[in-house]
Amino acid sequence: MARSNSHYAQWARIAREPEANFDYVANALSALSGKPKVKTSEELLIILQGISRGQALLEQSCAWSKPSAGRASKLSELRDQQWRLVMAYAGFEIILKSFYGKDHPGIEEFRRLEVSIEAVENLEPIAAPQLTKSIKEKWIADEKLLKFLSFRNHDLKLFKRWMIDGAAVETLAEQLALAKALRNGTAHAALSANKCQQLELGETLNRLPHVIHSTVDAIYCALLKNNKLIK
Repeated sequence: MARSNSHYAQWARIAREPEANFDYVANALSALSGKPKVKTSEELLIILQGISRGQALLEQSCAWSKPSAGRASKLSELRDQQWRLVMAYAGFEIILKSFYGKDHPGIEEFRRLEVSIEAVENLEPIAAPQLTKSIKEKWIADEKLLKFLSFRNHDLKLFKRWMIDGAAVETLAEQLALAKALRNGTAHAALSANKCQQLELGETLNRLPHVIHSTVDAIYCALLKNNKLIK
């Protein structure tokens, strides 16, 4: 997986000296988030430290690799994909929390972000899994799966459209919401690797970290362009 750092290195060089570059950095962050410009170096430093912590987690998710010895089972590979997504989303969430000042960014922040950055490269619709009749009867009938995963609000609507109605997840905001939902299901121990296999989630689990990394790279690009630091 390619790292989301093609623009981060440029941003980090500028953000490394928040006092010297205060206006550049504070204006760029305000333009992207829509929040008032921070007034002190201390406030700015808190935001930049959050972005740095989030970026570190993203880079760790990039470094998550398959075991080098032996042949991993399908369930083991799925479990790796799940936790790679958990780590990637955690880094992304910290970055967004730093921008928007909200502990758990959701669909509103994802939509706001989508209109604030340029189009993410190679973003393609995520098709609904092709489930067998028996799996549909076991998990999808009467929304059993959704109740088991404790989905609420937008996550519930998104999964119903995707899993039950078979509608592709097309927009960036919706794909980020899907990443959040799958991350929550994994982190809360409701979505096991075995369930991921039954529900044909492997391809989606593999793609979503790429979506996250591309989104974060687009964020850094927007931050730089907001103050014409790159053309």
